[in-house]
Amino acid sequence: MDPKERKYETVTAHRLSLTEEEWKREGEIIRAADERDGTLELLDALLDDMLDDEPNYEW
Repeated sequence: MDPKERKYETVTAHRLSLTEEEWKREGEIIRAADERDGTLELLDALLDDMLDDEPNYEW
């Protein structure tokens, strides 16, 4: 009997080992993209819109 064909490939992930400077640089790149594209503003607006649709629960 032939083995079943593999549908998925096994992937091994490794934890990133960035230096403190590399982490800092990554943060700067992300912040620059947010300022350029307005990503955080868009996400905040979407969250506000989503929360507006929720009922106002009182505990």
